[in-house]
Amino acid sequence: MAFTNQNGQLQRFAMGGRIADAGARYDTSKYLHHYVTADTAAVVEAANYFDAATFLQRGDVIIATMNNGVGTTPVVKMYVVTAAISYGDAHNVIALQTTTAG
Repeated sequence: MAFTNQNGQLQRFAMGGRIADAGARYDTSKYLHHYVTADTAAVVEAANYFDAATFLQRGDVIIATMNNGVGTTPVVKMYVVTAAISYGDAHNVIALQTTTAG
């Protein structure tokens, strides 16, 4: 099943802040999203799943609560948006956040 935002499944929170870029600093408009679905991680991570979320931006963070695929135990995963329709990319693309900063 593809993403739909029925019943406010994807909630958006402003992160704001400033970020350094080659010594310069500029304001950012990034968002943290909490997403709740009965879909499994395999479904959420499939290509083009979030294409209907045209408001996503590169660098946005999605914390997803979803089905673990075995019974009804929920799992939580964190993703970063690496490509976004709002930036002119063909599809919204998410990447599982598995690395630590630094």
